[in-house]
Amino acid sequence: MRIWLLSDSCHSGTVARRLPEMLSPQELDRRFSTADPQEVGRRIRAMPQSVQAAVYRRDRDVYDRIQNTRTAKDLAKIDASVLEISGCQDNQTSADGIVNGLFTGTLLEVWRGGAFAGSYRGLHREIVKRMPPDQTPNLFQAGAPNSAFARQRPFTI
Repeated sequence: MRIWLLSDSCHSGTVARRLPEMLSPQELDRRFSTADPQEVGRRIRAMPQSVQAAVYRRDRDVYDRIQNTRTAKDLAKIDASVLEISGCQDNQTSADGIVNGLFTGTLLEVWRGGAFAGSYRGLHREIVKRMPPDQTPNLFQAGAPNSAFARQRPFTI
């Protein structure tokens, strides 16, 4: 089984392997309070901390049960071959675009409605070429080894 994971989120370089690191509430407040509303392409889009807290309080039993029944070792056992192309590296943030995230918009530009004929690796390379230097999409493989996966054409079975 093959799973292709696309993640256009901050700190997503190896999200297929672990949960992304969370920005501190202070860092989110700093970013939002200093953001120029005209800079749509460089803002961080995130659920406000107060909403996150309210959702967690509301569904605490469900979240805690999931968290308490899974360990890092459980998450590492993936029978499928997972190929991830993320919007950035683990130590970077993902910028917004006008309609989608900058990574998603760039992926769609490169894909050209299916006209792109290369591999997953080629798709990744072409996206990286078009991205700003402070946001570098990552190609990451996890789960069952499958060296041929990255050489296959995206969006195919």
